[in-house]
Amino acid sequence: MTDLPWVEKYRPKSLAELADQEEARKEMVAWANAWASGKIPEPRALLLHGPPGTGKTTAAYALANDYGWDVVELNASDERTARVIGKVLRGAGVAKSLDMILKRLQEGGARVKGVERMGGERVLVLLDEVDGMDPRMDRGGVTAIVRAVKKTRNPVILTANDPWTLPRSLREAVREVRFRPLRIRDIVEVLRMICEQEDVEYEDKALTLIARRARGDLRAAINDLEAIARSTGKVTVDAVMDLGWRDKEISVFEALGKVFHKDPREARKATWNLDQEPDEFLLWLAQNIPIAYKYPDEIEKAFDYVSRADIYVARAPETGVWRFKYVYAPDVATTGVASAKREKPGRIRFRAPEVLRKLGATKRERRLRRRIAEKLGRVMHVSTRRALQDILPVIETAFSKFAEEGDEERLDLLAGIVAYADLSKEEVSFLCGDPVVAKRIYERAEEMKEKDLELRREMIKGALETAVHEAGGGLIGAETVEKEKGETVETVEEEEEEGEEEETEEVSESEEEEETGGGGGKQRTLDDFFG
Repeated sequence: MTDLPWVEKYRPKSLAELADQEEARKEMVAWANAWASGKIPEPRALLLHGPPGTGKTTAAYALANDYGWDVVELNASDERTARVIGKVLRGAGVAKSLDMILKRLQEGGARVKGVERMGGERVLVLLDEVDGMDPRMDRGGVTAIVRAVKKTRNPVILTANDPWTLPRSLREAVREVRFRPLRIRDIVEVLRMICEQEDVEYEDKALTLIARRARGDLRAAINDLEAIARSTGKVTVDAVMDLGWRDKEISVFEALGKVFHKDPREARKATWNLDQEPDEFLLWLAQNIPIAYKYPDEIEKAFDYVSRADIYVARAPETGVWRFKYVYAPDVATTGVASAKREKPGRIRFRAPEVLRKLGATKRERRLRRRIAEKLGRVMHVSTRRALQDILPVIETAFSKFAEEGDEERLDLLAGIVAYADLSKEEVSFLCGDPVVAKRIYERAEEMKEKDLELRREMIKGALETAVHEAGGGLIGAETVEKEKGETVETVEEEEEEGEEEETEEVSESEEEEETGGGGGKQRTLDDFFG
């Protein structure tokens, strides 16, 4: 057996070898033929989407191999790549050679995931995992991709597991090609071929069991096959059972599909491996019930079950019985909505809840407002909730009005508020709405804080000098204090010039005095203390 992983060793080199994706294959060939003939197709980029392990990335490389195109692959979910993705794609769109594109990538600081040289006239730019781009870390990245794919002079392929998480502007700028989960029999055929090529004994039932537990993910099935074959030398049912069942997380769209297309017993399992809170899944159900069901009585019954589940969710924190939220609510919602349908609906184009879209759009604003309210509440000795409701609206109005007028006296007033509450640059900019004015206010606030600190230090210094004077019963005058200060400074300078060994001994003696409460050492002056 070779050390090369079987997933790589048996990766299809041509679209003709791709398992069970006939419709996707036809669309990709038609698009590639247009490029090969010298005509630029519209849209100019493909979006291959479908569950993991269905062959999206493999199909892109196989297509390039069929047409003799060079390939450069980028990972869009990587933050550093995402920051320069617009520049990279624009460069790829006009560059005529792979070397030129790689140079632009290097200059932009993007991470190259893979390069394959075919010596062809075209370069295929493969942008993997575009649905993994984080909007918080990649502001404007999606917009840059949309602009680039509309002007590119080289073929571009994007891949995504879940296209519905992508902005509509991006989906409208590309040609979507769907990759379906592979059928069990197609996966079994691939597994059998690998076993025969690797001279591995196998049981047909074992291959079927591996295919079933992979749930349409060919890559997972091949990895499981290799793990068993390398450890036992043959693939048996017992060996597959010893490997354990694959706990694979499912997407919210898979869960919705089970609820609306399966019977109540199967629908109950829809959320078992769903990485999403029950209350959020209820929003998805409520959004898509009117889309999936067409009869009023179906819709009424389905919403009735969702409302009951919502009551269970609300009861959980009130009673402390969290089974209400994580067991009873999902069971009632999934089985209830599934039982409400008269007939199995056709293909459903699921939509994300509008409330989640709105909350996502205002997430940063809500986070900033709460952070400012927490700081205001802390310095004004009120709760964050009270600060949000009563204090922050007044502060926002003041900043909006005074910042617009630009009066110096009022800007000083705003700077005083910023310094008092210790607000950050981002928070000041949010309150002002004008970054230029915000910068002026923030800089004034920093100056105020520095002056305030100096004033406090002088006050403390004066108070301590007064205390020293009074402790001496008035016998220690100002001249005596100054004299002692000068002598102490000279003493300190002499001590610093002594050797390392002597310094260590003095530190030890000082530590002993502290432990025993002794005070034989010379006292440092206040100037030294504040120096």
